[in-house]
Amino acid sequence: MPTKHREVYYDKFRELFGHEFADIDTEYVFYDSYKEAPGLLDGKQKKYDVVVFACAEAYRFTISRLKAEIPWFYVPVTDASLYRGLLLAQRTGWDLGRLSFDTYEESVLREVYDELKYPEKKLHIKCYLANSSNPDHELNVYNFHRNHYADADGCSGCITSLSGCATLMETANVPHILAHPSLDEIRECVRNAKGWILSAMDTGSNIAVVSVDIGLPPDYIVIDDSDFGASATRLKVMEIIYRYAANVSGAVFEIGSSGYVIVTTAESIKKTSDNFRHCELLDWLTRECTNVISIGIGSSVSASNAVRLSKSALRKCMALGKSGSVVMLDDKSIYTIEARKTSEEGKCGMISYCEKVAAKTNIGVETIARVITTLSREHTKCFTAKSLADALSISRRRASRLLECLEMAGYATTTGKEFCGKKGRPSRIVEILLNT
Repeated sequence: MPTKHREVYYDKFRELFGHEFADIDTEYVFYDSYKEAPGLLDGKQKKYDVVVFACAEAYRFTISRLKAEIPWFYVPVTDASLYRGLLLAQRTGWDLGRLSFDTYEESVLREVYDELKYPEKKLHIKCYLANSSNPDHELNVYNFHRNHYADADGCSGCITSLSGCATLMETANVPHILAHPSLDEIRECVRNAKGWILSAMDTGSNIAVVSVDIGLPPDYIVIDDSDFGASATRLKVMEIIYRYAANVSGAVFEIGSSGYVIVTTAESIKKTSDNFRHCELLDWLTRECTNVISIGIGSSVSASNAVRLSKSALRKCMALGKSGSVVMLDDKSIYTIEARKTSEEGKCGMISYCEKVAAKTNIGVETIARVITTLSREHTKCFTAKSLADALSISRRRASRLLECLEMAGYATTTGKEFCGKKGRPSRIVEILLNT
């Protein structure tokens, strides 16, 4: 973790390990610049069970230069961090329509502003998104923020998720806010790391290891890693991976720039795959990006054997030359799974369908996609605001607004009311009429 911003990183980690995870032995390693991280870890990995990076930029820079010999985790930047940053910017008196950001996709930012009811015509935000494994990444981001702030028609402040960039702006007196992780977000990362340690022990229960490779898109010619499109795709894939891991109560760690491993139980995989008849993760990924998706799933009572089977399944899947998933079990059973076809109008596909719905409802494309996958997962199209909020992990207020927008555009209809107890107002039951 970075030496500076101790209250954001070190104090929170120390609080967690001192109280909730007191059974785990920890060692804190500090750097002044994230570029020091590979040297600090080189030759010392085997003394640990797992490594947790407090900042994503240090993780991505390190994994591009050093092979992971044990599982590596990092605390991801989430929408919650963004909302906290915007709230602080509002309290500081900044013009929310004139801010510069990094890390977050512009589509995500615009969706957040739309949820905040901010007028589109007053929105003049700038967003920097590029390859974080570049050794000059934080300096490039700093220059972007500084130059945008210095422009005559520039921003009133900068929101960054990069601790090193925040330090540079602090030195140069550039108004900024560090969108840092909350205690809950750090807690979830530590839980994943601990989950890996526990699942890696041969406890006699069936362990499932999911290996994912995000290959090149079919129309690949030349893609620069610093290209905005490539970075945006990578962030979208990461969001889906972590969302799926949450669904199966699994722990995630990343392999290079295009590989992921999820460790969970065979029972969790069976529940979400209808006994290996389909693969929810494969469906989500093929709907959201044009890359060739290869997923290998191995299951065994032994963690080491589950890893071996998963790697074999991934190799077998990659040999197919198209997106798919292969499952290999202890009893030598093998399942080959293809992505489920969608039933949208004509040949427009899921992404075009979501864009069409988004245009009519004023809801973000990614939110529409999340609602559609939720309908498939929950095997129902009828929700109250509370049940939809629980399914999407969003606030009840936001879920109510989603249902209202869908209903106004003809994509939902009220079918009844739900009464909870003798007091209180009944909740509307709304049927969502989106294609799944």
